[in-house]
Amino acid sequence: SYNTNVTGFATGENTLYIWAVDEAENESVKQEYTVKIDKTAPVFAEENVPFSKVYLTNGDVEKELKFYVTEANSGLKASSPITITIDGNEIDLSGGEGKSSIALGAKDSNGKRLVTLTLAPADLQNINGYKTILATAEDIAGNKSTPESIGILNKDGDSPEPSFISPQENDIVNKLIT
Repeated sequence: SYNTNVTGFATGENTLYIWAVDEAENESVKQEYTVKIDKTAPVFAEENVPFSKVYLTNGDVEKELKFYVTEANSGLKASSPITITIDGNEIDLSGGEGKSSIALGAKDSNGKRLVTLTLAPADLQNINGYKTILATAEDIAGNKSTPESIGILNKDGDSPEPSFISPQENDIVNKLIT
């Protein structure tokens, strides 16, 4: 048995040949292995809405955000490839009744996928003031993106109160109503 570290591989597919020679100069059959090297973390991109957008919520209705994630080399990790945090709290994205969820679209030829994040009311009710929504992605090779702001939440729980300046209540008018 012999162990060693092999370095110098380029990003992408590499071929590694392994064989052994003993003290009597007997040589084993060469074995060929393909080794994929991925040192690039996934990257987020805006869909049609800038990441600086403020999403207003009253805390009672789910909010949907769409954005892209690109991982062109090894692909995204199979389970929980994207994590979402709001104000330092990781959001449970398991879906189901009353829970937030995340859906990944099909990968295009460049490794780009549409992400649909649905934030459940339970994750929005305790929002107080402006809170940044951060996304992090991890690929199969273990590369993690830096947390990326994908939007800002602000809770507005106050119902609007309409008022009229003109006309006064019960007036009959043939003019502009303000």
